[in-house]
Amino acid sequence: MNYEKEFLEGKLAVNCRTENQLNKLRTWCVSIGMGVPPFEWSTFCENTCCKYENTKNKLSECDKACYIPNNYKVVTYKQFMTDIKAEQEEDKEIAKIIHERDKKDNGTRIPLEDLKKIIKQEYTFAEVVSRIKEGEEYICINPTYNIKSIDMDNKCIHFNFKNLEYDAECCIANDTRFILKQPEPEYMNFEDAAVLKKRLKHKDWTEFKTLKEATMYISDYPQGQIYEMLNEKAWEVEE
Repeated sequence: MNYEKEFLEGKLAVNCRTENQLNKLRTWCVSIGMGVPPFEWSTFCENTCCKYENTKNKLSECDKACYIPNNYKVVTYKQFMTDIKAEQEEDKEIAKIIHERDKKDNGTRIPLEDLKKIIKQEYTFAEVVSRIKEGEEYICINPTYNIKSIDMDNKCIHFNFKNLEYDAECCIANDTRFILKQPEPEYMNFEDAAVLKKRLKHKDWTEFKTLKEATMYISDYPQGQIYEMLNEKAWEVEE
């Protein structure tokens, strides 16, 4: 789960059942640069739900009953903060592993193959050049570096820079790290996805559902939205 990502995408609401929980959530939102207008917990009391208005970069609140029928996922404050802490601990663990990898072990770099716990496998510039295949793209994960990505097309390797374009060997530092860009899901309409008899999900959902679950889930949507969802190429099936 990644509740923080869903929250910042405006797809998830957080239920603050106490005033203390609301104040803590407001403080967290301010700490990440979000606008937080004044509102009172006593307006909706234990049904107080907060949602991020991503188009306005501010927090909004409403009664829990307003969010549930409108396709919003609602989680409690404790569930939300527990998930965020878990994500932070995972990030710390990855950072620790990366740090250990960069140490010398009897004068030899620790092999990347030993770093099984790293969620996104990283590659050096030399590794990317040696392994890249037709149609692949590797994204630079060093935000301050000028190189943006490396891709291969028509058997030629292309170096994509953020600003200037100059000789790659002169500007790509040895410690630059890349990850392989994952392909976009192959979307289809609902009918084609249903025929495959696998769990499926709409592109706006976070979890796969059985055909029965998906049908029941969208049955509460407005009729016009149901028609649009069933006919748009926005469905993928679980492998």
